[in-house]
Amino acid sequence: MPSAALLEHLQGNVTFLCPIWRMTATDGTVAAYAAHTRNLTFETVLYKAAQCETTRFTQTLGVKNANHVELFGIFDDIVTEEELQGGKWKNAKIQYEIVNYLNLSQGSVQKVKGQAGKVSINNGTFTVELRSLSDLLSQEIGELTSPVDRNRRPEDLGVDMTPFTHARTVTAVTDYRRFTVGGAAQANDYFQYGRAEWTGGDNDNLEMEIKTNTGNVIELVLPMRSEIQIGDTVTLIAGYDGTRTQARDKFGAADAFNGEPDLPGLKGILKYPE
Repeated sequence: MPSAALLEHLQGNVTFLCPIWRMTATDGTVAAYAAHTRNLTFETVLYKAAQCETTRFTQTLGVKNANHVELFGIFDDIVTEEELQGGKWKNAKIQYEIVNYLNLSQGSVQKVKGQAGKVSINNGTFTVELRSLSDLLSQEIGELTSPVDRNRRPEDLGVDMTPFTHARTVTAVTDYRRFTVGGAAQANDYFQYGRAEWTGGDNDNLEMEIKTNTGNVIELVLPMRSEIQIGDTVTLIAGYDGTRTQARDKFGAADAFNGEPDLPGLKGILKYPE
């Protein structure tokens, strides 16, 4: 509920309202913006003046349907395109509210809290979806049986990834997805479903899933944001296809395998003698 002073202001013929929102990354970095011509300090947080208007706002009663807000922003020294693409702001906490910019002591109204959802980038700007806390209530809790491992990465098996992590330098480039690295070659498909984490070059601090490898020739699932160049440094992490065979033979962690490959499946359960 808004304060009595803010409620009185809202009921007046003329209002001085300004939407503000802040986004807090998992590492504690805070980006705060006000849709105004000057910076605002509200509850000790400095909100930078920026074009950060909402592009979509839906609000419903109850918790069955989650409230969603799409927030528009422009890249700056806090939220950069590289870090947004690199996942720094994934699942960041977001708080959106409206204040009287002439009297910030009145508090705020229409406060919405949640976390960052879908993000889109377009020509130096970004749009981030604020998913309200009630959205978490719609997520399924529990696991279904699966013939493959529900652990998505080898790290989830509790494996020491040091022997499976390889620092390499690019020696040849085909395009934004395909390149060749130096060093000892690994077996074909050794890096399949693994990750390429860039440590140098125009893609520094970005990462991408590896589609496959043929020796030292690497193919990524999607093209990198910037051009890959000879001399760029990258860390290649071995992939995991989720099978019990790889958990046992490749990573030596069969006891951590989290799947049920021996279940007969629906066809086997419904099978009957001819």
